Amino acid sequence: MKKTLFLFIYFASTLFMCGQQAKIDSLNTLLKNTNELDKRLDLFEALTKELFYIDIEAYLPLTDSIIKNAKKVNNTKKLALGYNAKGRYYFRQTNVKEAKKYYLMAISLYKTWNDSIKIASIYSNIGGVYLNASEIDSAKHYLNKALEINEPLKDYTNLFFDYYNLGVAESINNQSERASHYIIKALHSAEKINNKRYIAHSTGLLGVLYMEQQVYDKAKLYLEKALVVLKELEDNIGMGNQYINLGKLYNESTQDYNKAITYYKEAAKLFGNSEHTMLLSVALGNTGRNYIKLNQLDSAKHYIQNALKLSREVKNKPEIGRSLTNLAEIALKENRLSKANRLINEALRITDNNDYLEDYAEALHIKANINKTQQNYKEAYLTLVKAQAITDSINSVEKLEKI
Repeated sequence: MKKTLFLFIYFASTLFMCGQQAKIDSLNTLLKNTNELDKRLDLFEALTKELFYIDIEAYLPLTDSIIKNAKKVNNTKKLALGYNAKGRYYFRQTNVKEAKKYYLMAISLYKTWNDSIKIASIYSNIGGVYLNASEIDSAKHYLNKALEINEPLKDYTNLFFDYYNLGVAESINNQSERASHYIIKALHSAEKINNKRYIAHSTGLLGVLYMEQQVYDKAKLYLEKALVVLKELEDNIGMGNQYINLGKLYNESTQDYNKAITYYKEAAKLFGNSEHTMLLSVALGNTGRNYIKLNQLDSAKHYIQNALKLSREVKNKPEIGRSLTNLAEIALKENRLSKANRLINEALRITDNNDYLEDYAEALHIKANINKTQQNYKEAYLTLVKAQAITDSINSVEKLEKI
């Protein structure tokens, strides 16, 4: 199933960069003037907290220093911290094997003094490692192990992440209703600690999931709730994502193309003031696709050509393929068959090598229509059969996944 939105949860660090650098410089100065191993370990620990989000390559040698010095003074708590920190490094590098190795080494130490909160946190992180690697069964296994500890403790911050990531895991498995169950629990946890950003992430994802389930009234309610909170937070990227989702909602629920265009243009304004070129290309492409539906071809070309230009800059092959297919469709409508053929052949080469089979099927449909217009009926028929076979295959897989 093609997802309505790829939701990115990230923690912005740019607002704190200057203050963090001053603190890092101060800690490094203290480190140079300190020979006592226990104090050096405390400084190493403080540095890892500052460096993790702004200089991941400088972070790795620090984890090695913590491990080395903790072993020298037989400080098992600092050794556990070092293993945990090294696991986090490999988490960021999406190295499942190494991340899990160091996380489990940390857990074995935390178990010796029964630190349940740390153990649960690491189980949750291992689940996150597997989730990033799309190894869903393993992700669910470790996230549920974290839940077993966090639920009795009523640790709502960690419960939010456990429930949220389980929801994402079920969504990746195309189990939208199960995903909704977990995201509702994540939302309740976020409300318990009154964390507005977590509330916005939960309500936004619930809106997407209800859209997938075609429960459009609930989808609209939750997407609008997310938008209100994100406006309070002045989170332009989050707001832009929700405008894209609301545009797709009107595409899917009422085919109100003008209303959808309004939302996509709002998203494009917000993304245009940021460095999120890929998101801007999606907003522009969706705007152009709605103008095709309205048969306003000049406007459609303007937006889709801009989307294609940006997509080529960031090497976003799925959006490149979609944009080329759209431009081929416009050329066909204008009866510019040579141009339409050239564009659709390029689109087919790209979409055939992507994971998005729906895009390949759509390109084949346009190719079939071009062949039909050229009175090449045999090729039109064979191309259409191929497109339909892919569509039927996608539908069959989705039905099996829901059983």
